Amino acid sequence: MPATQPACRRSISNPVRAVFFKATIWACALCHLPNGKGRPDTASIAGLPYEYLVQAIYDFKNDLRESSDRRKLDAQFMAGFTKSMSFEDIKGVATYFASLPPIPSV
Repeated sequence: MPATQPACRRSISNPVRAVFFKATIWACALCHLPNGKGRPDTASIAGLPYEYLVQAIYDFKNDLRESSDRRKLDAQFMAGFTKSMSFEDIKGVATYFASLPPIPSV
């Protein structure tokens, strides 16, 4: 792959890269960013365990988990996005973000 490709596209295998371009990954990347680091007001999810990510997304999808601050619009968007995710989508998102190296937030 040419060196001009973003690092997040060079560092993952082809099957995972294919999943990255699905809308569900982009929905997560709006707040958590494509590298998984997150914005100042959102969590870093890069390198979190696959099982944890699957459970967290599944719980948001099924109203078993919510943000500690319901006023945050990004948490409301996340809950809405997860409603339309299939289990395959959830596994793809978890695979992608779990495959990224952890990024310290400091």
